[in-house]
Amino acid sequence: MSTKNLKKYSDSLKIWLGKNIIDCNLKANPITLQECEEWELKNGFIQHSSGRFFSVTGFRLKSNRIPSSFSEQPIIDQPEIGILGFLVKIIDNEWHWLLQAKAEPGNVNGVQAAPTVQATKSNY
Repeated sequence: MSTKNLKKYSDSLKIWLGKNIIDCNLKANPITLQECEEWELKNGFIQHSSGRFFSVTGFRLKSNRIPSSFSEQPIIDQPEIGILGFLVKIIDNEWHWLLQAKAEPGNVNGVQAAPTVQATKSNY
């Protein structure tokens, strides 16, 4: 793919994404964990009351190269299997991608380009 074509696709994606950002009416406001009706702190983990989805846990990372070196941080643990896929077709030597404009809390600008299909087993 030529640099010229790559720039054309990049510009088209920016325009499409920009329109979706303007049209998005998602408002995300931080609340305390106690205010989350279906999320709870249980056995040291933040998790959904159903036990599905993901949990937030802490990890201690130790280095075997630097004695007594470690760091601690929270991570998202999502052991569930899922599927991510892009539908792509070449028409007249041009790539065509089917993407989602996905609006989710935490996304930069509220909306981001996402794969054609993106789901965990609990969300199939």
